[in-house]
Amino acid sequence: MVNYNRNISKSKMSNMWHNMYNRCYRRDLYPEYEGCTMCPEWLDDYNNFYDWVRENYYTVDNEKVDNDKDILVKGNKLYGDNTCIFAPHSINVMFENLTREPIYLSSMDKYRMDIYIDGRSVNIGYYDSEIEAKKAYIRHKEAAILAKADLYKDKIPKKLYDAMVNYKIELSDWNK
Repeated sequence: MVNYNRNISKSKMSNMWHNMYNRCYRRDLYPEYEGCTMCPEWLDDYNNFYDWVRENYYTVDNEKVDNDKDILVKGNKLYGDNTCIFAPHSINVMFENLTREPIYLSSMDKYRMDIYIDGRSVNIGYYDSEIEAKKAYIRHKEAAILAKADLYKDKIPKKLYDAMVNYKIELSDWNK
């Protein structure tokens, strides 16, 4: 059962808003967030954001919970009430850097593919082509996301669980 925390402090919500604002509008600090924006309702009135937080914020044991913009909507660049969801930090980081380049090993004429799972790199094999390596990565990454969804099923909102279960990584994601 999701443990919603409706009594979140105003200072914590203010920190969330300012962190989100800085990711969107301080390109000097966060160049990786190029193109990200906040919806006008949140940008123009803190209280709209605070109301959304009070309605949606929850806790999971002792784990930090992040405001995520691109699990519900793949590739999303807009922070808003229909595109954001709170996710435990260990889930949120699974959706960072969804693609990895295979490493070409000329001495073996093979491509080595690694995947990061829970903060550690795991070799998933050696492949004859870059495409084969990427397809193996997709299978392993999607399986890791499914496993994490099942592990958190009773602790996260159904909307987040469903997004994780249905998340697909495509070969075309490497070109973005």
